[in-house]
Amino acid sequence: QVRTPVFGYEVVERYPHDRRAYTQGLLIVDGKMYESTGRNGESSVRLVDVETGEVLKRRAIDASLFGEGLASVGGLLYQLTWKSGRALLFDRASLRRMSYEYNYPGEGWGLTTSSEGQLVMSDGTATLRFLDPKGMTEQRRITVTDLGRPVRNLNELEWIDGEVWANVWKRNRVARIDPVTGQVTAWIDLRGLLGSTRVGSPLEDVLNGIAHDPETGAIYRCELDGTGLEIFHYGLRNPQELAFDQLGTLFTGDNNSDGGDRARIVYIMEGGETGWDMNYQT
Repeated sequence: QVRTPVFGYEVVERYPHDRRAYTQGLLIVDGKMYESTGRNGESSVRLVDVETGEVLKRRAIDASLFGEGLASVGGLLYQLTWKSGRALLFDRASLRRMSYEYNYPGEGWGLTTSSEGQLVMSDGTATLRFLDPKGMTEQRRITVTDLGRPVRNLNELEWIDGEVWANVWKRNRVARIDPVTGQVTAWIDLRGLLGSTRVGSPLEDVLNGIAHDPETGAIYRCELDGTGLEIFHYGLRNPQELAFDQLGTLFTGDNNSDGGDRARIVYIMEGGETGWDMNYQT
């Protein structure tokens, strides 16, 4: 039976994060981290110091708006709002709100920028819309499916190496999506990343926020109402492993005399384990 590949992960760094931030969007541009937070009366756009968690700049939005996904095009930040159908624009350097905004139909959930400069938007369904940043007019859309079944509740998005990575609301998985066909090419299984001891409210403290630093290859993951910000790498897990629950860490690292980090990607097979070494850059 054909199954979609599933990847495990290993946390390689953990950083502090504002416990009050209801993270909705996360991105890194030129080595700087920007964050969109939600909730009516608390929503904002922020520039955050990754290592300390300090909020370096913050721009609050109207109390009637619920901030959602965040993306960058040129020198502008685009922030979605949940049910208002309004996209707010900010100067990225100063976080100054622009005098104009754009409208879109339906709800706004996640947002990212493709390698071609289009905005890619989710709305909580199985649909991803590709938008022209100038006016946010829809250019095309895809339905995201896994083995023919729609994948609903697509939330925070990130464009990584030609794929759309999508957080699925209230699931500990991230979908890797072909932006042409809409097919899920693989899953990242993040069970255990949140950690039950760090969950203050199980209904609110869920994984959300994905940011990729193209300069270092690091992938950042955050939580709604979470206490931490993690960087992780991931390794391939044989799909058959899912029938046996968690079988341990699949991606381990150690230091080498060659000056690079070495990771061992382990396949869990029915007849034992096989694997090989793979160098990667940090």
